[in-house]
Amino acid sequence: MLIIEKVGDDPFFNIAAEEYVTHNLEDDVFMLWENANCVVIGKHQNAIAEVNLPFIEQQSVPVIRRISGGGTVFQGDGNVNFSFVRTSNHAENQIDFARHLEPVRAFFKILGITLELHGKSSLTLHGKKVSGNAAHVHRNRSLHHGTLLFDADLDLVRNCLKVIPGRYQSKAVLSNPMPVTNIRPWLPTDQNIRKVMEQFRDYIVKTFDVHEVREFSTQEIEAIQRLADEKYHRREWNFGYSPEYRYHAFLEFNDRKFGFKIQVSNDQMVEVLPDEVMPETSLVADALSGQRPESAILTKVLSSLYPSHEPSQIAKMVYALI
Repeated sequence: MLIIEKVGDDPFFNIAAEEYVTHNLEDDVFMLWENANCVVIGKHQNAIAEVNLPFIEQQSVPVIRRISGGGTVFQGDGNVNFSFVRTSNHAENQIDFARHLEPVRAFFKILGITLELHGKSSLTLHGKKVSGNAAHVHRNRSLHHGTLLFDADLDLVRNCLKVIPGRYQSKAVLSNPMPVTNIRPWLPTDQNIRKVMEQFRDYIVKTFDVHEVREFSTQEIEAIQRLADEKYHRREWNFGYSPEYRYHAFLEFNDRKFGFKIQVSNDQMVEVLPDEVMPETSLVADALSGQRPESAILTKVLSSLYPSHEPSQIAKMVYALI
């Protein structure tokens, strides 16, 4: 096994690195790292349905789509990320969460913490989730990766992922939220995240047949950065890849609330139908039709329709319509 050490916390680069390693290297690889704050959604999810958009935009927390399935997770300060990338010519052995989570559980057992496998791919501590995991297969290569809530800001995590259940109708994969906790408060002897990451890395070295520990080469960094720029930084991937979806939005005009049935396909509002046809609702529907459901774009559209409105009023309307 090869251990590749990531030295930065750029989430776009680090998530692109997982794809690059899975699709381009031949060695079995283990990686352990931290990301700057971000929300990472599964490949087959509807991005807008999985995040608290007003909050994450206010906090400048990006949304990034990964290549594996599963649900949405928060990554950032106080959160550890790990990846196992392996080669197997036996399809039936390519996805095995229990196998890849066993080293994680065994390591924390040494520290005095018992992590339980919940469902097929989560780890819990005293009944609360501390680790979400997902997998991706590319030919004879498999990627199993996960998160560990160590001493994250749980209020930030909850606020980023606070959504309105059932607002959006689509065939997208939905997350299964459950109560979360941090690992650090449960350690018999308090340790910081750096210390635990170092010990975890050392445990992997001793447990597996590790033949090399290195950082990415200059050539690899250039290729990964190119992938990050061309794919993971782009809205077309992070939001536009979402399956077609429908929802019912409401705006207030003259102390009355009016509804709009909206259909989005390929990140475009392809249908906007007012519940009640009248001059003002028709004006809004016509202005929204064909637009991207993005706050910056809708702010411009609504500001042109209502030039006398305060920015706070426009912002309220925008987020009501997305």
